[in-house]
Amino acid sequence: MEKNMTSLKTGIVILNYNTSEETKKCVYSIRKFEKQYTIYIVDNCSSDHSWDDLYHTFHNDHDIVLLRASRNGGYSYGNNIGITKCLEDNCDIIYIVNSDIELLNSAFTIMTKTLINNPHCMIIGPSVVDNHGNEVQLAKKKLTLRNFIYGRHPFCNIPFFKKKVDRLYDIPVNQRFFFFQGMVSGCCFGIRATDFKQIHYFDENVFLYYEEDILICKLASHERKAIIDHDAKVWHKESVSTKKSGFAFIRYHRWNSVTYYLYEYLQLNFFIRTLIFIWNTVTWLLLSIRSRTYRELLHDFIKKQTKLLFKRYDTSIKK
Repeated sequence: MEKNMTSLKTGIVILNYNTSEETKKCVYSIRKFEKQYTIYIVDNCSSDHSWDDLYHTFHNDHDIVLLRASRNGGYSYGNNIGITKCLEDNCDIIYIVNSDIELLNSAFTIMTKTLINNPHCMIIGPSVVDNHGNEVQLAKKKLTLRNFIYGRHPFCNIPFFKKKVDRLYDIPVNQRFFFFQGMVSGCCFGIRATDFKQIHYFDENVFLYYEEDILICKLASHERKAIIDHDAKVWHKESVSTKKSGFAFIRYHRWNSVTYYLYEYLQLNFFIRTLIFIWNTVTWLLLSIRSRTYRELLHDFIKKQTKLLFKRYDTSIKK
């Protein structure tokens, strides 16, 4: 990258869905530690008062760009709205930040300098601590078919198979930088704008979950690595919006997203896809017998799984 630190334009994308109070705290923490930035708040068609609250709070602020999605198209869809605006505004570095993140130091400035000095890397993440101060940053490896199978019931309850699921690198605690082939936690990460454009942003065929695994495949296809910079520090308050939705909702989107990932990014043959389809639908039917929330989603789940099996998703939005 030709520009120096002082001339770089940084865009910070925060996706909001019914979490305006958390989003405001995130913004205030950025303002406390950072100097050169523009924050792009994307309201993902919230069902509560979030948009009015955010508009009333920030509409006159020079460092905030407020964007409102016309529909709730999911995590990837909402973030892509912010990314597109960042590119239109000629941002050099883009940070994707969950609304339940607060900065603990000038994390973006620290990570930007590290990213500039490591052109062989595409994505960077900070040290991430939870509500108890524990380090929860992840260095994920590529999700394979074997890991998917061993991580599902009933295999996940058998010690032999649990030991075979190796999805994470061991991150050295005494090193500032950790370079690896994979992906950092999606709660907060940075990437060059040109690189985000090269990998075609997020894939909007997943509504929620497995965005990190898709990014792993995209980075690998360009032979680029990820970095964790332990000098950059943030606090993650963990899944504020999704916890409100219930476990059936979470499982519905997790299963559909991982199915899409397996079919599209691992390019499984039709026979294996059919076996996964049967496994998913039979399990959901069994869950529906004992739970009303699963029964309410049964028709939509089978319909979605059938579309995935026969590749009826919209490839035009495979960004």
